[in-house]
Amino acid sequence: MEPSLEARTDSSSCSREPLIRVPLANNGALTEHVGRDVARASSRRYEVILHGVLYDRDELYRELASPEPHDGNEAALVLAAVARWGPDAPQHIRGDFFYLIKDRLVGSITLVRDQLGIHPCFYATTATQLLISTSCPALVSQPGVSRELNRLALADHLRYRWPDPEETYFEAVRRVPRGSLVCFHNGGQTVSRYWNVAPIDVRERGN
Repeated sequence: MEPSLEARTDSSSCSREPLIRVPLANNGALTEHVGRDVARASSRRYEVILHGVLYDRDELYRELASPEPHDGNEAALVLAAVARWGPDAPQHIRGDFFYLIKDRLVGSITLVRDQLGIHPCFYATTATQLLISTSCPALVSQPGVSRELNRLALADHLRYRWPDPEETYFEAVRRVPRGSLVCFHNGGQTVSRYWNVAPIDVRERGN
């Protein structure tokens, strides 16, 4: 019995998923991508790859005081937000997406998932590359990525427990939690949350 579609490795379905290959070494090598609906933009310092759609674009353009590009490239809008707000840029961007920022000056790669976690975002690393996709099968079909199943995650799933939101059914594949980002720098990686749902006070006034 298959635990989930997440664990399938059908090559025909993998070919339709986006796959982004990012060199881990800061040596000027270019990021590669395959699949549909992948946008990119770059400046002297940053490279941005976006998959998905942005909401409230007009509001974001007003905040940035930036004219909309003629080609409607939303990756260019993310790039402008990163240049303006730096590490705080994810808090200003809403939509159904993931995007990565390669900072050539610092030598870091940051992978960001949308605030509500609408857009799937999985990643795996090899000795030389960071691989990103919306599906686990697309990642485990790549050379250098193990297909070994994560038996503890499978056992947790069967008991309706999900103690680690980053786990998947594959040992080598991780999930970016909603409203979170993963930073890769100097051979290490850190996961941090940039957005939380604001608590609502439902108490009546005077109680």
